Amino acid sequence: MLVYHPPRPKYKPDSLLVRLSNDVKYLMDTYPNAIIYLTGDFNQLNISVLVSETGLQQVDNEATRGNSILDFFLTNRPNEVHCSVFRSCMKTDHHALLINCADTIPSGLTLSPSQS
Repeated sequence: MLVYHPPRPKYKPDSLLVRLSNDVKYLMDTYPNAIIYLTGDFNQLNISVLVSETGLQQVDNEATRGNSILDFFLTNRPNEVHCSVFRSCMKTDHHALLINCADTIPSGLTLSPSQS
């Protein structure tokens, strides 16, 4: 899921948090084995309630704009991703998040050498 929360939203920030929390909980209930990625520019949105209600964990811990972490990568599988922060190649005042996901094959599935 990709999120953009503007610096001066025309909506109540709590309404976005409730919606995100409900959507994440729905996905986790409906697809219990799903890997959830929630990322984007959250600006100054306080995600602590979202994190505590959903169990998602923040895997980026470096500043993405100035001295602040405004861009988050949250997941329910933090041990399967590695996040690095880099200077963006685009014209922006935000740094970029580079996410490496674990290359795992679900149990019971085998690939032939040409597929791996």
